Amino acid sequence: MDKQFSDVENEDFSEPTIRRGLAHNDMPCYPEAINLSKDTWWNLSRMKTAYKFVHDSVANSFKSQGTVGGRSLRKCFEKSDTLICDTLQPLYSRYYTKTVGEGLTHHEACHVVFLPVSAQSNNRETVYQLHSMRVLLTGDRVETECLPLPLAFRLHAVARLLERNDAATAVMRQVGMDLVGWAAMLRLAEKTSVEELNGMMFLPAFGEGGMLCGHFKPDYALAEGFLTTVSVDGLVESAISRDPLETALFDASTYYGEALRNDARDNVRRELAGWRARNGEAYAREMADLLWPGRKLTEVRPPDYHSPYAEELEAILADPYIANTIAKRNWRFAPQRFEARSVAATPGMV
Repeated sequence: MDKQFSDVENEDFSEPTIRRGLAHNDMPCYPEAINLSKDTWWNLSRMKTAYKFVHDSVANSFKSQGTVGGRSLRKCFEKSDTLICDTLQPLYSRYYTKTVGEGLTHHEACHVVFLPVSAQSNNRETVYQLHSMRVLLTGDRVETECLPLPLAFRLHAVARLLERNDAATAVMRQVGMDLVGWAAMLRLAEKTSVEELNGMMFLPAFGEGGMLCGHFKPDYALAEGFLTTVSVDGLVESAISRDPLETALFDASTYYGEALRNDARDNVRRELAGWRARNGEAYAREMADLLWPGRKLTEVRPPDYHSPYAEELEAILADPYIANTIAKRNWRFAPQRFEARSVAATPGMV
């Protein structure tokens, strides 16, 4: 079988609008995407406001009593979480609690939000990077943390979603939610993508028919995070350095809609979605470990690239038809090592 890709399909993946002589503002729906994005520039200020509320709420108790009582912790948790959820509208959230004594429960609220960052390109296109937020409330220590995640999407992808589907005004959230929903898959697939798939990856998105498309950027320098600790010793701010082995940044650059569907892309959607559904419990743990590596009230484990579900994903990506669809190569050029890896990852095969 000789699977071919047209010039239109190859060009559409990377969306090189500037090289084609078009400015982003000349693209259909790009002005609408800009209008939708204006309010998001306040997100960092909203985060700082919420964290200041947490700090101010417990500072006096630490100063006067050396500790914070259970009722005060619960009240601070409820009010600060409402403030975060109402003003930042997180894309994804997890909550953890731990009862440590009569009337005393520790709380940890974890969220993912997106913040606009400077784009590293000549056309100055806006890039939105996902950030994790974490608020830990204990009797003797309160922490607030912000950590830039290796996940980003371009305003271009938002404009393409507006153009290629009957999308509502919440398209920025939709793109962000789709990206964070595949975060664990991206971490497990990074090595295969960078080494075998030209750094590319497709993500099933927006219901049944869409796909986010993007690239890994191993050389992208992730910014440090910041951690603020409030205790009897006062307020201490510190930077969170990046692990050199951390997952490379994945940049979602465009969106395929219904008009650009074909059998090959539908096959990628079906296989990846099926893999995630079959491994839901393990996938949820992997997501939490990736998004909030500094959390305290539950165990954080390093990624297990040799786990059964990680090897199952590698076998899917080793299929020549799927690999060539993602990497934009012709079927006949699929390297034989894909077949060897696929056989090796199949249970019962040697």
